[in-house]
Amino acid sequence: MHPSYFLGLSGQPLSGPDIGGFAGNATPKLFGRWMGVGAMFPFCRGHSESGTADHEPWCFGEEGKFSVTICLLSTFSFKLIVQVCNAFDMFAAMCEPMCEEVCRLALLRRYRLIPHIYTLFYMAHKKGTPVAAPTFFADSKDPSLRRVENSFLLGPVLIHASIVPVRGSDQVQHVLPRGIWLRFDFDDPHPDLPTLYMQGGSIIPVGPPMQHLGEANPANDLSLIIALGEDGNFSSHEPCNVLSPMARWGIVFRGILVIVFRFSDYCVDKWSVSLSYPGKAEGVFFEDDGDGDEFNQGEYLLTHYFAELQSSVVTVKVSKTEGSWRRPVRRLHVQILLGEGAMVDAWGTDGEVIQIMMPSEPEVSTLISTSEKQYKTRMESAKPIPEVDEVSEQKIGELSKTPIELKSGDWLLKLVPWIGGRIISMTHLPSGTQWLHSRVEVDGYEEYGGVEYRSSGCTEEYAVIERNLEQDEGNESLKLEGDIGGGLVLQRQIAIPKDDPNVFRIDSGILAKNVGAGSGGYSRLVCLRVHPMFTLLHPTEVFVTFVSVNGSNHEVWPESGEQLFEGDLRPNGEWMLVDKCSGLGLVNRFNVNEVYKCLIHWGTGTVNLELWSEQRPVSKESPLRISHAYEVRAI
Repeated sequence: MHPSYFLGLSGQPLSGPDIGGFAGNATPKLFGRWMGVGAMFPFCRGHSESGTADHEPWCFGEEGKFSVTICLLSTFSFKLIVQVCNAFDMFAAMCEPMCEEVCRLALLRRYRLIPHIYTLFYMAHKKGTPVAAPTFFADSKDPSLRRVENSFLLGPVLIHASIVPVRGSDQVQHVLPRGIWLRFDFDDPHPDLPTLYMQGGSIIPVGPPMQHLGEANPANDLSLIIALGEDGNFSSHEPCNVLSPMARWGIVFRGILVIVFRFSDYCVDKWSVSLSYPGKAEGVFFEDDGDGDEFNQGEYLLTHYFAELQSSVVTVKVSKTEGSWRRPVRRLHVQILLGEGAMVDAWGTDGEVIQIMMPSEPEVSTLISTSEKQYKTRMESAKPIPEVDEVSEQKIGELSKTPIELKSGDWLLKLVPWIGGRIISMTHLPSGTQWLHSRVEVDGYEEYGGVEYRSSGCTEEYAVIERNLEQDEGNESLKLEGDIGGGLVLQRQIAIPKDDPNVFRIDSGILAKNVGAGSGGYSRLVCLRVHPMFTLLHPTEVFVTFVSVNGSNHEVWPESGEQLFEGDLRPNGEWMLVDKCSGLGLVNRFNVNEVYKCLIHWGTGTVNLELWSEQRPVSKESPLRISHAYEVRAI
């Protein structure tokens, strides 16, 4: 779960991620999708460390191209300026309108939902309930919801995002809690924005579109979005809660019987509910002057809204109020969800009773069908943000550089020799799984020449001293070498053997090339630290397993935190990162005589499986070496 959930449960609801990521440079797609989700969090802010490229939404298009290019004119040669401009031209042409447009839609959504979010903060203040909560809060008895990691709750609103880069939110399965969940939007569907659902039986307040909160006025029109629920008992049908991309919901009103249909590629369910009340919903709206603590003295207005369906008529009214504030004179727009984004609506005056005649069954079916077609058309016509390599403002001179690819057998690897010789991509071709968590300038597969994090060898430029291509008779391989100071080099050979294409090998060593005679031919204290960071596609369904040197069996799960294994507790030459959900395990085999200790560090959606050599001086005759290999195994 995201740390914001834990903070909310601990009484600190005003929290959210650094949109775009704090370290390194975000790609347009990463930033746009992150904004789509981040705009729904209690605290919404784009934030990154100093030295990274600009992360304003417009910096991923034409505006970013010109601002960076102008800065270059007085510094670089004409030839380099042409290279940089060409790189930015291609970059901007691909993503100029898309990322900025997605961010604009995401922020407009947030401003529409500000009345709802503000109300949730009041409830957090009074009752301690979190503003953002994990999906299983909607049904704590369903253990399968505890494994859902691509959605969360904002009160009765469920935000469901795609975490698959090549698929939009309309192309992935949506796992929903049991009950009625109706999709809705603000006429803004986009494949790079999350899908919104609303729980049956709830009402949320929504404001008008705004550019900033300075435009807010208590007399502005107020909207209520209503998803009718029921009080009856479910029939014996147990609903499947996995919706395909083309899943469909509908509600048909027949006197005192509500029938909810759901169709999908995976299941067809009918829930029939016999009700003492045919359908109802309720919700609250909190408002005050937005500043100061006068609300603690009662200077606020908390309105309880209630909606009820009887005899094909929905009545919406105020059931209770709290606080000393007088209700502003304003129009009230009532919108009742039917399914697939379809709705019926009516206008009235806030505080007065509003009644809406529900359409007939054929009319409801037509409204739902029309809305579904419009949604599909909008999704197909929307331009998703393209996948492009990130552009680093810090390393403009490297824009023309391209990662080196090693492709053979089961593996496609991408390396950047000019920044630590790191591996930034490690794709298992048969399964299509990307195992590494990386950007060009940080994370991925790294090696250090010391025990400290990001010590020598991490960021130095490496030279390619040997390259064997796949079309040659030998193995597909690459040998790199980087100067780590003091007459030492860190040398690394990466190979995909022809006779064992399921595996790729890495043979690394710290070698003394020019150690001063005054030291007796020995270097400073060094340690070869192999530091790969792997991404966890299903963070709650992964663990590391191995048999130690002493024969004991180990399963290490994320909740265990950081674990260090030394001596006879080291893995006996092999450990495996297991993903139970995908049915795959990443096996790392190594020479146990070269590895002094092994470290497992769990992060947010990541894990490091580190191999450390002993720490000692090296000479020309006594280098430090670690040889190891990776392979994917079905489990």
